[in-house]
Amino acid sequence: MNAKLSLPVVIVLLLFVMSLAYVAGMKKARKQTLAEQYEGQMGLAVRLYDWNEAGLQEKVQSTLGLMIFANSQEYQRIAPDWAKTNQTRVYLRALELSKKLSTNFVTLDAAMNSAGLTNVTVTIDHK
Repeated sequence: MNAKLSLPVVIVLLLFVMSLAYVAGMKKARKQTLAEQYEGQMGLAVRLYDWNEAGLQEKVQSTLGLMIFANSQEYQRIAPDWAKTNQTRVYLRALELSKKLSTNFVTLDAAMNSAGLTNVTVTIDHK
């Protein structure tokens, strides 16, 4: 009788330990992802700072504009419900700048056509 009672207990304990290991692994993966993001942000911030010190304001503004455009587009893609209801001053300003800046971009089709690449198919996989 004890063997029957202990088997469910062992199974529950095993599941509990496996759950803890899974959570620990997820935390480690998230920490690594965040570390990589911050590393990239630091590198970009240092470049922008150096360009600003060197008086390269046009390069700084161009890079910041591209960042604003990319981040606002990605925010709309990954959080469409939040993006629809977000009325903060910063987000509305980002949308305004994004729309303004996008008029300066060259479409991929136009770039490929000007390079003589008319029979090329490009597929973007958003994972």
